[in-house]
Amino acid sequence: MTSSKIIRTVFIILINAIGRCVKNRPLESKKRHGGYILVLWPLLGLFAGLFYGLPANAWSQDPHRLICEIAWLELAPPQRKQLAERVKASGHSRFNDSCVWADKVRQVPRYRFSGPLHYMNVPRGNARLGASAECDDCILEALREMRKIAVGTPSKRYQTTQAEALLMLAHLLGDLHQPLHVGFADDKGGNAINLSVNGKPWSLHGLWDNALPRRVTGRNWQVTARRWQAEITDEQRQHWSAGNETRWAEESFQLTREIYTRLPENGRVDDSWLNQYNDPVREQLLKAAVRLGVELKALLGHGQ
Repeated sequence: MTSSKIIRTVFIILINAIGRCVKNRPLESKKRHGGYILVLWPLLGLFAGLFYGLPANAWSQDPHRLICEIAWLELAPPQRKQLAERVKASGHSRFNDSCVWADKVRQVPRYRFSGPLHYMNVPRGNARLGASAECDDCILEALREMRKIAVGTPSKRYQTTQAEALLMLAHLLGDLHQPLHVGFADDKGGNAINLSVNGKPWSLHGLWDNALPRRVTGRNWQVTARRWQAEITDEQRQHWSAGNETRWAEESFQLTREIYTRLPENGRVDDSWLNQYNDPVREQLLKAAVRLGVELKALLGHGQ
C-alpha cells in the first residue's frame, strides 16, 4: 500500500472513531467522551495535514483554476456567455471551478477510463516524442477525442457527454503543460523520485504539481490570473497559439528532459534550486491558458 493510501486510511479511521464517540449517546455520555475527542483531535489535525500535503496527480487545483480563468478572460463577452451556459449544463456554476472536475472523478467507476488520459509516457532514451505521439489512451488521444465530442461528434473511444468533454478538454490541456505529464513510465512521471526540499519530503512530480506553482501564483490565484492576462502581449499570443497538442507535448517533453539533467545527486534542494523554475512554471501556465482560450474560441465560434 502506498503512503498516501495509508494516510487516507488512518484519516478515515480517526474520523469514524470520533463519530462513534458521540453518535447516539446521551448527554452525560457525550460529555465523558469529549475527553477522548480532545485527545483524538490533534491526531486528526496531524493526519489531515499529511493528507492534504501529499502531491496531487496533476497541476493542483489552483493552477488549473488560474489557467481556466485566464482563458475565460481571453474570450469576448458573447463567447463567455456561451461558455457559461455550457458550464451550467455540466452542473457547475463557474468555469474555473469546473476545470478541476476531471481530477475529482478519476476514481468514480464511470470515469475510471480517464485515469491514463492525464499523461503520456515516452521511452527514457528518446530525444523527441517520436512514435509516442501516436499513443492510445493517453493525453494526446484524449485531447483529440474530447475536442470532437465537445462539438457534438460521437466518439468510438470514450463514452462521455458533450458537456463533460468540454471540462475534460480544459483540464487535460492544462495537464499537458505540466512537463512531468509527458515523462517516463519507469519512475511514474517523477512520482518515484524523492527529494528533500528544505528538509521536507517531496516527489519531483509533486513539486511541479504544487510547490513550484505556488511560488509564482501566490496565495490569491484570481488576482494573479487577472494580472498575468493583462500582461500577455499580442506577440506572445501569436507565438504560443501556433501548432497543436503534439507540438505542445514536445515542448513539455523537452522541458522534462532538462529537468532531469538538473536533479541534484544527493536529492536535496533549496530555494536557489527552486528559483530556477519560477519563469518556466509561469510560462507553462500562461501557454496553457492562451492555448485553451484559442481552443474555446474555435469551439464556441466567434460570438456572432
